[in-house]
Amino acid sequence: MNFEGDESLLLYKDKFVAIIGPREANDEELKAAYSISKYLVSKGYIVISGLASGVDTFAHRGAIDGNGKTIAILSTSLNESIYPKENICLSNKIINNGLVIFPYKDPAVWGKGFGQPQKRLIERNILAAYICPKIIAVSDNNTIVGGTAWALNYGNDFRKEIWRMDSKLNFHRYPRYEEKQIWWEMELDLSMYD
Repeated sequence: MNFEGDESLLLYKDKFVAIIGPREANDEELKAAYSISKYLVSKGYIVISGLASGVDTFAHRGAIDGNGKTIAILSTSLNESIYPKENICLSNKIINNGLVIFPYKDPAVWGKGFGQPQKRLIERNILAAYICPKIIAVSDNNTIVGGTAWALNYGNDFRKEIWRMDSKLNFHRYPRYEEKQIWWEMELDLSMYD
């Protein structure tokens, strides 16, 4: 595991809040992710997300624009290009305003079907659920689906506080989500983050 930025932020896990949601979020959901992140950093929280397109991007931007701290958990190693490439500039801003975590030491091996890169995206969500006491999924959909559902499933398993926030900034406790469980041996060792 490698880091770029302020590693001392890892000492404040009680202030971590994961802000996650779909890559294909609508404009209102993106504005909501930005607003809640900006608000949370003003209250001393540290926003955690995955640097993906969509909600993740706007969560990181809101934290930075709110003069707060944010942490990006990537699905790549330090020796790989930032994914997605359109967030390279954002990753540099995060390094200056927080921390980028590269939880993998080796480049991913691409293969056919559901391969290592896709599994790493899911494991990144599970890691966010593991280290954050609070998880907020930004979505107008009453049932959380896709990659975000992985974090909520494991957040529930890890007994974290999980919420869905809609674009009108209404919070819904105990959100519904698709059932997801990994079937492979995780590449990440979560205990390294205790």
